[in-house]
Amino acid sequence: MLKKYHTICSIVVLIISSSYAQKKENGFYLDVHLAYNSVGSDFNGESALIALDDAFAVPNFEAGIGFGLSVGIRYEELYVELAFQRTEHNYTWVGIKGDATHSIWSMNLRKLFFKDSSVQPFFQLGWMPVMPIRVNDGAFLSSENIISDAIFIGDIANFNVGGGIEFSIKPKISARLNVVYKKARYKSVESSEENVPIKLEEDINANGTNMTLGIVFVL
Repeated sequence: MLKKYHTICSIVVLIISSSYAQKKENGFYLDVHLAYNSVGSDFNGESALIALDDAFAVPNFEAGIGFGLSVGIRYEELYVELAFQRTEHNYTWVGIKGDATHSIWSMNLRKLFFKDSSVQPFFQLGWMPVMPIRVNDGAFLSSENIISDAIFIGDIANFNVGGGIEFSIKPKISARLNVVYKKARYKSVESSEENVPIKLEEDINANGTNMTLGIVFVL
């Protein structure tokens, strides 16, 4: 009976120690990740914007996948990072099909909840001041009678909020799953041929979901 009790205690101690053995290192880090990104709301695939005799498609975007890279600093359970992400999307517009590229630059603040645990849930709040969408062949320039790419330019007040979970693999290596909701709107559009922003009379909302799966390396 005593031997059985000793075995049970050993298992409990092993579980607890394994849960806390992977103490994370503070310092600068690099995060490389895969991304899944959706663009919704007012991008409906049924309308166009007319400005200075030029026409810009407002497509319906399918969710897309891509890659991302983040650099930042960790101190205890707090992360501050600068992140870049690029995803590729198919779109439809009044029966026409094409593709688009969505780029996002963001600054994120992430708070982990369990000190030194190998499995840590976290909360994230981020600012996305630069997040253009480039719609290939999405603009018609009547003055030059050519087709160009349309580039939608986002509001600098766009943000994300969400959370996820991080798993320690080694003290300086972790895996991270992150899911956030993006609150985004677009205030202007330009063609890739002229690169002159045209302010929209009404903002175009593009709220959506962003999910990433990556590896974090503490440098």
